[in-house]
Amino acid sequence: MKAPQKCGYAAVLRLLHAAFSLFLLCSCSDGAGDEASDGDGDAEYESEIDEVAGYVVSVELTPPSSSGYPAQQIIGLNVDDFEGSFTLRRAVNYSGRVVDPDGNAAEAVISLSYSQNNGHIPGHSLSSLTVSSSVVADVGEAVFSVDLLPGIYSRFVNPKNEADFPPLVLRDGLEVSERLSETITFLRGYALSGSIYDHDQQPGVGLRVQAYESSDTRYRSNIVVSNNEGRFTDLRLPNYPGRYNIELSAGEAQPLFPTTVFKELIWVGDHGILNPENGQLNIETEQFIPEECDISGDVTGKDGQPVAGAVLVFSGVIGGGRFERQATCDEKGRYAISLLRVRAGHPEDTYTLTILPPVESDYAILKSETLDCGAESHVYNFELDYRSKLSGVVLSPDDEALAGVEVQASKKASQDETTVYVKSVITDTDGKYSIGIDPGTYDISFIPPAGTEYGRVSVYDIKLSSDGVLDQKLARGRVFAGKVLDADGLLAPSVYIEIYRIRPQKQSADLIGAGSTDTGGAFEIILP
Repeated sequence: MKAPQKCGYAAVLRLLHAAFSLFLLCSCSDGAGDEASDGDGDAEYESEIDEVAGYVVSVELTPPSSSGYPAQQIIGLNVDDFEGSFTLRRAVNYSGRVVDPDGNAAEAVISLSYSQNNGHIPGHSLSSLTVSSSVVADVGEAVFSVDLLPGIYSRFVNPKNEADFPPLVLRDGLEVSERLSETITFLRGYALSGSIYDHDQQPGVGLRVQAYESSDTRYRSNIVVSNNEGRFTDLRLPNYPGRYNIELSAGEAQPLFPTTVFKELIWVGDHGILNPENGQLNIETEQFIPEECDISGDVTGKDGQPVAGAVLVFSGVIGGGRFERQATCDEKGRYAISLLRVRAGHPEDTYTLTILPPVESDYAILKSETLDCGAESHVYNFELDYRSKLSGVVLSPDDEALAGVEVQASKKASQDETTVYVKSVITDTDGKYSIGIDPGTYDISFIPPAGTEYGRVSVYDIKLSSDGVLDQKLARGRVFAGKVLDADGLLAPSVYIEIYRIRPQKQSADLIGAGSTDTGGAFEIILP
């Protein structure tokens, strides 16, 4: 990194590399693996193909949209017991209208998801079905309609205008087995009012106020805005017992106010608000800080080239609340942004910075320790290091180089999150590949071209902190073939099929094969 051009400030920003050396944990479905190193910080490994009794997979079928059939899943299929065909299920129409507590039309967004007792493919469940209701002018009603697979659903209904009512969460095990129509009615909720002020008794003007249940953020209030006296009224809590947090965030009057959460200020019982007893809440927060700090500069790579499209994420803890802003570099690698200024004499006010270069670039993510934002303006220039290189060669069982194999790196996001796709490359005529990725933990998949006899291979939990080597030998796979039929027994062409192996201990699913039915509804997929 180049030194900041602003005199008087020493912003020590450096890329945090892990101190550990590169190693690879090569795991099968049971998590077992080996580790080796050549002594130079690089490592070469070979993965293993699972050999398990009863080849059990889960299948996702995605018919073309023109077919009228929705995507659907078959969970826990034993390939050895496969009878040769899949039959698509017809969708069931679920429709109705949405009204407010007074029976008037209320526009809403309705999300429906399979209940937890239904099987699904982790990370690929058919739960993100969303439909927006709309007011039909000639009848004056807000109606909705969506086609669902038969099953049991829970519903989340969010008002189009979030200031009107609290969202409605209906965990009622809605069973959809045949055409169904009903009316969804918003609940008015429990009303709460209050005042916002700082230590000097100055009112918190124009702040957004919202409450949410501390253990489940889907149970939220509506959003209200405090007036010129710092007062807010008619904050509606949902009819759900629990302990609620209050969140204050920036509004038009104070666009730089840091988001501040006050833990469990409100207790709601089965029949109303228990605390505060009178439904009046006074909130004292840190002193309101309207001062701005203008930050600008350049982002370049190690080679001095501008990094166009790099995103700078400034995260602060200011005045006891969270404050985050983002800036994107232009084609010359330049950025500019206004941040909330830190307060003199308050060491708890700090900023950290993360720079995210475009995925396709050769530059690595930069993470800083702290950033000085104590004056009216600063100029900071940053230099990004190169990404680590993972390279190797892909061979056939006969030790022949395999060209055209896709090598795909998926980075582990964090605990309790699914993996996040990063990037992929294709092996050359010599079977060689080289992929630039940031330090972190990855799953690496080797995907042979369609029409070959080889099965795909995945190697799990690669911990990469420097350049490394990963050679891979593909094995001949097994043929999984059959047909897809529609509900009338007719052959279904152009159905996209994905085959997954579930890893229950990690609540994840690995794609081990994919293909589509031909014009005759037949498919042939190579599995490991």
